[in-house]
Amino acid sequence: MPQAELPDDYLLNTPLTQFETNPSEPSFPTTSLDSTPLPTQSIELQTIPPFEEYGCEGIVSTRGDVYSYGILLMDAFTRKKPIDDMFTGEMSLKRLVEESFLLSILEVIDPNLLGNENDYAAMETCLSTTMGLALHCCADLPKQRIDIKNVLARLKKIKVKYLHDHGGR
Repeated sequence: MPQAELPDDYLLNTPLTQFETNPSEPSFPTTSLDSTPLPTQSIELQTIPPFEEYGCEGIVSTRGDVYSYGILLMDAFTRKKPIDDMFTGEMSLKRLVEESFLLSILEVIDPNLLGNENDYAAMETCLSTTMGLALHCCADLPKQRIDIKNVLARLKKIKVKYLHDHGGR
């Protein structure tokens, strides 16, 4: 029976690993499905919400998912992954976006998204509002994070404003 292909692990940019475990014996995979050795060093992901947000204390919430969505928004617009080499110590994708507001959000946005944009004011407003929303999704405390329903509503408003400011194109 052929093995089904698993999708790539988004954060680690490697194929997902399939392995058998015995619940009484903790073990960790050493290779991926294509026999590529997996990294043995620990990776500190500063972009994952605290463990207790995933129901480990008996309280289930979507706030951890909102946090992850904020990180995905930042990743999509900056084209930087939370595990990129540039993010060490205190520097993280979230911090990079936060600090970009001091100068110009366009400094951290993927240049391919800007293309031949003639209306930089409309683009900068759209991008800074979107990145502000992403940061709101990534608030440190779950109670401070925006609800996912409101995320969608705000994204739609950002789109409508951009289209209006950009001349309806």
